[in-house]
Amino acid sequence: MKRIKLVIPLKPYSLNKMYYRDGKIKKTEARNWENAVIEYLRDEKTQKDLEQFRESFNPKKHYLEIHLLFLYPKELLFTREGSCSSKVFDATNVEKPLVDVIFLKSHSTSRIRNLEIDDKFIMDLVSKKRSAEKHRMEITIYIKDLQDLQDTEQP
Repeated sequence: MKRIKLVIPLKPYSLNKMYYRDGKIKKTEARNWENAVIEYLRDEKTQKDLEQFRESFNPKKHYLEIHLLFLYPKELLFTREGSCSSKVFDATNVEKPLVDVIFLKSHSTSRIRNLEIDDKFIMDLVSKKRSAEKHRMEITIYIKDLQDLQDTEQP
């Protein structure tokens, strides 16, 4: 499997809201959000897709490209005047919490496994915020040949 798409019908969570002021202790609300994301991975088909993706990925031959799509209700994403609203989180602040829950083994449980691939293998990242009827997060992950990345010099 060279691609997997996960659709999680939850509101994105900001890295800035995950920890208490000391930056060491994660808030209960943040742990609840992470657990809710993991629960969406419980589905039998999703678990099978994740397993096939893990088996297809070879860290010596591959890197990952991910596309993140954060969907917000239109009235939150835009002001009445039509400009970008400050009511939604910065895209960069919602990327890391989602990536960590989807990738890091520490978020897997005995019943529900995530990708369990170190996020250091993410070499390409596309992140977008768009409007929709309801909150939703979509993550599409592609396995790419590492050789292709090494053969090109890009700015």
